[in-house]
Amino acid sequence: MSVVSLPTPATGPVTTLSPGGKYIAIGNGEGLVTVLNAITQDLVFVGSGHEGPVSVLSWSQDGAMLASGGQDQRVRVWDVRRGCIVCTFGHSGAVSSLAWAPNGRQLVSASGQELKRWNITEELKQPA
Repeated sequence: MSVVSLPTPATGPVTTLSPGGKYIAIGNGEGLVTVLNAITQDLVFVGSGHEGPVSVLSWSQDGAMLASGGQDQRVRVWDVRRGCIVCTFGHSGAVSSLAWAPNGRQLVSASGQELKRWNITEELKQPA
């Protein structure tokens, strides 16, 4: 067993391990998303973007993208290599569940009785 000291506050953390086990993602009660190298425990990035606790995290199959959902009724998609948000989507309530399609082109999110399917490939093509 190993213990990692988190570089950010860990109030109510949610965690997930990337496919292949390269990264650990942590979402906390302050709305931060932290990604660590699972082997070396080096910090990859700390991202802010949620205006409240992060409630759920989900990795794309290739581990290149990480989706985070929060109590702020938002889904954010992170480019892990660049450490930045590439897409943001809204819900009518706190985001409770996220799931990627195996091809990594679609993301499904849930909030209460609301279920949404997002075409990530199309969203990434939109002008900034």
